[in-house]
Amino acid sequence: MNNTNSNDDGFGGSNGVTISIDGDHEKDPEDTANEQTIAQVRRCCGCCCDFRRAVLILDTILLIYTFLGLCYSLAAEEHVVRFSPPPGATNQDEDFPDEAWSDYVADSKLLKFSIVRGFFDVLIFLPLSIWGALRFQWTLIPPFILWSGLAGFISLIMTIRFCDDWGDTEAGQEMKENGDDWKCRPEPFVHIFNGVVWLVLMYPHVVLIQQYRSKRVTAETYGYQKACCTCCGR
Repeated sequence: MNNTNSNDDGFGGSNGVTISIDGDHEKDPEDTANEQTIAQVRRCCGCCCDFRRAVLILDTILLIYTFLGLCYSLAAEEHVVRFSPPPGATNQDEDFPDEAWSDYVADSKLLKFSIVRGFFDVLIFLPLSIWGALRFQWTLIPPFILWSGLAGFISLIMTIRFCDDWGDTEAGQEMKENGDDWKCRPEPFVHIFNGVVWLVLMYPHVVLIQQYRSKRVTAETYGYQKACCTCCGR
């Protein structure tokens, strides 16, 4: 339906005022598609930013944290810093063999593996994951997930052996003879908690991989899909 009303100016002409009513007007298909795309946006945890932004933020934080931890581990290996007594030790007075414990940690395979893991994280896997998220290339993200899971499992096994071997050292034997709690192995709930934290951190990575693979999020559509938490707006 299209009605056009023209007002006569009294001299056989029109005053130029035209009213058009078009009841069949349709939206631009491109605008409709964009609105539908925005409506399909999934936010991390249902309320935070989009998954691409979540991965970029998390990986950047992990990169900084890992770099600082790597610096600390390198300093410990060179005996620049000293470690506190084992978590399970009850005797933390002047008789506790702090120096022996620090030397034991500095010379341990666990510390050396932590340094190697830190280098791989900082130089390879975290930058790969960040670059993959930035460039919409999902194949660059899984290596970080696989590596972090494998490295975490290896660290768990090495931590258990590390703590058991401490009891066989001279200082550990001395603590046993004095009746002190020489064990440094963390409680089981600590390992469970670490596992849960790892799953939470990997969750946005897995979802982002699915979004990239299914082409639900691409370089062309992300401009309509990006979202931030309510504190910073879209």
